[in-house]
Amino acid sequence: MSTKKTLEEAAREQELAKLQSLEGSVRNLRSENKRLMKQIGNWNTLTGEFVARAPSLPKPRKPRLTAKPAKRSQEVVALLSDSHFNSRWTRDKTDGATEYNFDIGCEHLWYYGQEILRVTEEDRGKYGLKRLHVDMLGDIFHGTLRVEDEVTNEFPSTPGLINTAWVLWQWLSLLAEHFEEVVVHGMAGNHGRNHQKPQSKRYVEENKDTLIYLMLQKFSKAARMDKRVRVIVPKSRTHMVERLGHRVKIGHGDHIRGGNSIAGLPIYGLSRDLLRSFRQEIKQVQEKKGIDLIQFGHWHQYSMLENTLILNGALTPTDPYAYDSLGAWADPCQLVYYTSREHVIGWSCPFSVKYGAGKGHKFAYDRDIQEAQS
Repeated sequence: MSTKKTLEEAAREQELAKLQSLEGSVRNLRSENKRLMKQIGNWNTLTGEFVARAPSLPKPRKPRLTAKPAKRSQEVVALLSDSHFNSRWTRDKTDGATEYNFDIGCEHLWYYGQEILRVTEEDRGKYGLKRLHVDMLGDIFHGTLRVEDEVTNEFPSTPGLINTAWVLWQWLSLLAEHFEEVVVHGMAGNHGRNHQKPQSKRYVEENKDTLIYLMLQKFSKAARMDKRVRVIVPKSRTHMVERLGHRVKIGHGDHIRGGNSIAGLPIYGLSRDLLRSFRQEIKQVQEKKGIDLIQFGHWHQYSMLENTLILNGALTPTDPYAYDSLGAWADPCQLVYYTSREHVIGWSCPFSVKYGAGKGHKFAYDRDIQEAQS
């Protein structure tokens, strides 16, 4: 009997302890509620006071947005690389991911040109932007570097070269209507080579990219626009360009070798190339300040390092080789930036040209050349 009573008393004590704990929590919550209500009341009082006094406060002035032209004009630089014109594949070769042919390349190029003109017209009142530099960094033409390209390319080499050069000339002519001068630097790429491993002294000469650039020179002269559209074809794999006091090294980039890579980019090889260029400039007994910027293509992936090194993207989407063998993926994009005497790179934007696919283009080229050649 006493044991039963003891258990009942212990249970009542536990219930009493729980009740006391709950009562303590209620008191704490009521106290917190009063504090918060008081704070809200203070906030309401403050906002009410502000609303009451608002009519007597000074009226803010309307902001004036006026364009103030820069004291020193800037110039536009548009990079064009890895368009691989004449390459062709269908979606079944990339598991439905990408497709490419000559028309899609033209659509990407047309869209890219329209974007260049759009941003230029928007900023011309502020920065001038009277001169356009087009740096063609190689692999403009797909060529027949691999044996299968001879079968899978859109056109045989000769009509493919003619159509590519003619489309590029139309593109440059369109851009030239909106600039006082267009300066083109054409660099040879590895896919334009005529042989697998050509001698270094013949890399540029034995290259289909070079042939296209020379055709552009002839088109410009024939149209009597060679003073307005200047096409420069360096004889070396890399070339130094001087713009507004800045020295810019341009090339395709396939000469860089070795080292592990990050996201498919040979970081160590690029670092060594930067150091090599730096040492070369130091050894030169000339009053030149060295390299301000390096521009390469080749890797189909856009990247910029501290406004010192630019790896341009590709005009073409990810192809079957990169998709299957390399496991790489990158949206097609091309870089445009402004340059001035103060800064080698000012405003810049990598344009994603994939949005041009399917929107059509206004380039003309001879689709019947292939039948005429066969």
